[in-house]
Amino acid sequence: MKATYEYEGKIYNFCCEMCVEEFKKDPQKYIKKVGEELKAESKEKSGHEGGEMEMTQGHGISHQGMHEGHRH
Repeated sequence: MKATYEYEGKIYNFCCEMCVEEFKKDPQKYIKKVGEELKAESKEKSGHEGGEMEMTQGHGISHQGMHEGHRH
């Protein structure tokens, strides 16, 4: 069952309550990891290397990196 969690005024979407609980233990760890994944993905799509790209975070994030260790 999908779940949501509000953190610092933003709504984050998760696949299950267990992932929400894991996120709550160290939100910045997961926010940083997702940001890095999005940045790498953007570089791949645009073909740009070098230079910093400004990223903004919308409502909801993917949490693929959190999904280790359990299945649905």
